[in-house]
Amino acid sequence: MTIIKRTKARRAPAGLNGWLPLSSLWDSAAPLYNSEQSARWAIKTHRRALIEAGAIGKHTGRIIVRPERFAQVAEQEALQAARRSLEKLQTR
Repeated sequence: MTIIKRTKARRAPAGLNGWLPLSSLWDSAAPLYNSEQSARWAIKTHRRALIEAGAIGKHTGRIIVRPERFAQVAEQEALQAARRSLEKLQTR
């Protein structure tokens, strides 16, 4: 009987330099998110901005990311949310 051990990919898919597997967002030395669920929520919530910025893509049916671009989009979205909150407070 052969046992196959699955390992997490931590490198770019062949020919796609700069792209990493989705798990790099939470399973790395300096993760952007604390969990897979948090990363997937961010993708669901900010999908359009992430695609337009070239922060997420698909390769062989799997989501791949460019963490530096993903972080830029996350920062922009956080600032926009803060501005909206401030505007709500000012209109009260």
